[in-house]
Amino acid sequence: MKIVRKNQTEEHELELERDQGDQITARVDGSSVVLTIQRLSDGSFLVSDGERRYRGFVCRSESGVEVAIGPYLFSFTLEQAREVRSRSTQVARPEIVAPMPGRVAKVMVAEGDRVRKGQPVLVLEAMKMELVLSAEVPGTVTRLRVTVGTQIEAGAVLVEIKPDLSTQQAETEAS
Repeated sequence: MKIVRKNQTEEHELELERDQGDQITARVDGSSVVLTIQRLSDGSFLVSDGERRYRGFVCRSESGVEVAIGPYLFSFTLEQAREVRSRSTQVARPEIVAPMPGRVAKVMVAEGDRVRKGQPVLVLEAMKMELVLSAEVPGTVTRLRVTVGTQIEAGAVLVEIKPDLSTQQAETEAS
C-alpha cells in the first residue's frame, strides 16, 4: 500500500508491505524499518520497532486515513486506485462504530436525515485530537445513539443507517 502524507510545507511517501505474521516493512521517503503490529480487542493496535512501543488507532475519513500513534496524528491520502480497508471493515457497514474510546464532540445529523457515502456524521474527541466519522453507505439515519458530550467505548455503535439499496447497488455495479 502506498500513501502520501501532506502537510502545509512537506509531502512524505509511505509504503507498507506485509512481511510475515504481524510484521510489516515501512518505507518512508526511501528509508526502511521493520515494525511489529499487534491488534488489540478494542480496535487499536500496538506498534513496535524493537526499541519503542506505541499504541495506535486508525480512522478512515472522506479524504483518506487518519492515524494516531502515541502522541502523533497523521493524515494520509490514498495514492492507489483500489480502496484500502482494514480487516474489520471489509464490507461497508450500515452503522458508525467508535474506533476508539472518547467523547462525542459534535453531531452533524439527526434521525431521519439522508446521508451520502463519505458524508461526515459526527466528530469524536479522543487523545486530544478530533476524528471525523463518516457514513460508509448512502441511506437514512434511523437511530442516533449519542449526543454531544456522550462518553463512548471503542466498538460502540453510535449511529445506525438504513442503506439506500438502489444507490449502493448502482455503486457496486459501476466498480
